[in-house]
Order: sequence, then structure tokens, then C-alpha cells
Amino acid sequence: MSKIILKAKRVISNDMIFELPDHLIAQVVFFLFWKFIMGKSCTFFGHRDTPASVKPLLEKTLRHLIEQEHFDLFMLGYKGNFDKYALQVLRELKQDFPFIRIQFVAAYVRELNDEKIPDCFDMFDYPPIIEASPKKFAFSARNRYLAECCDCAVVYVAREWGGAYEATYYFLSKKKHIVNLATDDKVKSSMSHF
Repeated sequence: MSKIILKAKRVISNDMIFELPDHLIAQVVFFLFWKFIMGKSCTFFGHRDTPASVKPLLEKTLRHLIEQEHFDLFMLGYKGNFDKYALQVLRELKQDFPFIRIQFVAAYVRELNDEKIPDCFDMFDYPPIIEASPKKFAFSARNRYLAECCDCAVVYVAREWGGAYEATYYFLSKKKHIVNLATDDKVKSSMSHF
């Protein structure tokens, strides 16, 4: 087990700005092992001002991921419009697919007790790797954590700046599957690498 922890520490340390203690590395290794055994996971990155018109396409995309590609874990925050739309659609889909799990991943510990966060999540998480990051970089740390843990990202990225763009670009660097729901032709031409 100690050899696995040392290898994980090297891999994680190369991608992160800060060094993690061994007990946190062990927790990350355990989570990644558990995720590998359980099934496929999906996350979401999108702009705070994402239009509501994306919901039908989001529903179609998530239904496909569940039915055809066997995704069962959906991990998200609850910060902007896109996260809220994703949660609404997942709650509706849970009626047809009761086995799917919806996990809230907090950027700050105070979010776990925030009354604005709906209680419809199946699981709540505040990973040690996020807790160990400087507060100023909590959202970036959460996005990197989600990029490491998830197999697919459903995104709404319509511009080449901001947190959603950076998270999507990082996810892309991991060579994982990305579905960008921003369908405007101008967006597609300027975002050709997504």
C-alpha cells in the first residue's frame, strides 16, 4: 500500500500547486479505487449566465449517458445557472432511473450547511484535496478534483475565458470525453478544440 501511496503522491503533486500529507493521498487513492469499481461518473462545467434554453439538450444528453453509456454518478457544485439546470434535469431523470446518484462537491466547508443548497443530493463531499488548497483557489481545486475523478464532462462553454473555460480546458488535457452544449456556430468555430 505504501508503494501505491508514493506513486499517487508523485502523480498528484505534479498537477497540483501544493504538497499533500500521506493520509490525504491515501484517501484520494481509496476514492479513485472506489470510483473505478463502481461505475462511470460525469461532472458539469458551465457559465453562471447559461440560458435556460439549454435544458432540453441537457436532458437529452444525460438520458443518453445513462441509457447508452451506463453513467450512474453525477458530481457537481451548485454555483451558477448551468449547475442548477443540471440538478433540475437530474432530479427529473431520477424518476426514470432511480439508481443514479447525484453528489454535491463543496468548494468550501460552509457550503455543506448552506440552506441555499437543496437537500435533493444523494451525497455530499468536501474532499481533503480541496480542503488543503488555499481558499482563494477553492473553485479551481474543486474543478481539478472533478476532472481527476470523472470520466466525462457535460459543459456549456461559450467563451474562451472564465472558470468554466479553464475547467473544461483542464479536463480536455486529461484526454477525457467532453460534451459541449454551447451550439452557436460562432462558439463552435472559436471553440474548435472542444
